[in-house]
Amino acid sequence: MIQRFSIKKIGKYTVLLFIVFLFYLFPDKVNYDLDKEVSKDISINYHDIFLIDKNNYIAKTNIQVRSLRADSLIDELIEAIALGHDLGHTPFGHIGERTLNDILSGNTNDTYLKNLPKTPLGFKHNFQSLRMVDELETRCPYYKGINLTLAVREGMLKHTKLKRNDIFVPYPENDYLHMNLDLPFSFTYEGQVVAIADEIAQATHDLEDAVRSKIVSFDEIRENSLIQEIINKKNISFQKNSLSPSYEVRTLIIKNMVGFFIENVCVTSQDNITKYNNKYHPTYSSQDDCIKEKCISLSNDIEQAREKLYKEVIEKNVLSSEEISISDSKSEYIISHLFKAYHAHPKQLPDYVLKRYYDQKGREFVRTNINDDELKNDLIFIRAICDHIAGMTDQFAAREYNRLYLPEYIW
Repeated sequence: MIQRFSIKKIGKYTVLLFIVFLFYLFPDKVNYDLDKEVSKDISINYHDIFLIDKNNYIAKTNIQVRSLRADSLIDELIEAIALGHDLGHTPFGHIGERTLNDILSGNTNDTYLKNLPKTPLGFKHNFQSLRMVDELETRCPYYKGINLTLAVREGMLKHTKLKRNDIFVPYPENDYLHMNLDLPFSFTYEGQVVAIADEIAQATHDLEDAVRSKIVSFDEIRENSLIQEIINKKNISFQKNSLSPSYEVRTLIIKNMVGFFIENVCVTSQDNITKYNNKYHPTYSSQDDCIKEKCISLSNDIEQAREKLYKEVIEKNVLSSEEISISDSKSEYIISHLFKAYHAHPKQLPDYVLKRYYDQKGREFVRTNINDDELKNDLIFIRAICDHIAGMTDQFAAREYNRLYLPEYIW
């Protein structure tokens, strides 16, 4: 089953599904409630901000893209892909993903973890999302997984890049039948919508997080050509004799940036779809009879402007900042030490994790019969530790570190 402490990840999407239904009845109310939810869902941990709030924006983007009814897309398919696409995300965001990948691939600097058995394994959150719904979550004793359609599973996998440094991350356990991994984008328009929604969410909300957390001053980005175009197009005014906009004005700019990107996606994509359908109209009768071009996208000029804004602000100022460096170091430390604790002392893992491992081995789970040395050298067990940690939230991982390493009287 999906680990019980992953419920926060899933619960967020459950709430957002409710918002989807509200959208058709009360569109103005939905926009208001979403904005209010985003504004109050801020955490001290920077990676909580980057990960959790982003989910709200992904849903909001999907809702508004769907509202334009581009090419009669299937709403339910978009919702299903959006619900599952980030289930494989680790605690502490992308630094958690990199840390688990380094541990499994032997690239860690930790002496203990470097001496783990050499594994042909890796970690990437979109591949882990597929593993979650195909292997770890079970609703029927007769088969693994939750029996999702190929279109949902493929869209989840391809919502982001399939390769890291031009190399496929090894997930030999996953089933890629008919997914056409040579195609780096989804073979459905709905899957491509989720992918572009993810990009829009990153471009807009990471920017807002940077300003909100005061890592970046809004004055530093105000002169950016894309920001200026949005301010001018939407006639956003500033307070007299004030260079730095108020919180409300900053929020208005970010909201309008989301709308600006969505409008551009819809216009560009409708044109792309029309051109594509004029030369080929897939029936999805086979793997070779599907969409083979990326049709859902920003226009080239706006995509370049988005990339420039992200590189100039997020990559240059945020990812290298003192605050994020400290947060990343703590996150890497916690995840590495959780992995070491579970590997060195397997009985510290909960029963359901150990039972799943023994079920995979075709053996009965009895705690008194656990052979620590046998488990430590087993690649299936190493992946089981990875699965367990990947399902944690930031707060649970921090509490688990305290539970495993610190006496109770000091935490």
